[in-house]
Amino acid sequence: MRIALLALLLAIFLHGCGLRGPLYLPTAEEEQEIAERERRLEERERREREQAEHPPAPASTPQPPPPAPTPTSPAPAEPR
Repeated sequence: MRIALLALLLAIFLHGCGLRGPLYLPTAEEEQEIAERERRLEERERREREQAEHPPAPASTPQPPPPAPTPTSPAPAEPR
C-alpha cells in the first residue's frame, strides 16, 4: 500500500515538471527585452488607471438636430 501511495505521489510531482518551460538564465539581451516589456506594461496600466479616475471631457457638446421644416399647403389655383 505504501509503495502504491509513494508511486502515486511521485507521479503527481513529476507531472508538473517542465510545464512552465525549461529553466535557464536569460542573456543580457533577453533581460533587456523583459525589462522593456515590463516598463511598457506598467506605463499602460498607469495610463488606464488615470483614464478611469479622470475620464476625458467630451470634445464638444452634441448639438440638437435642426427643427423639421413645417409643411406648407399648396397655393390655391388661379381661375382661368
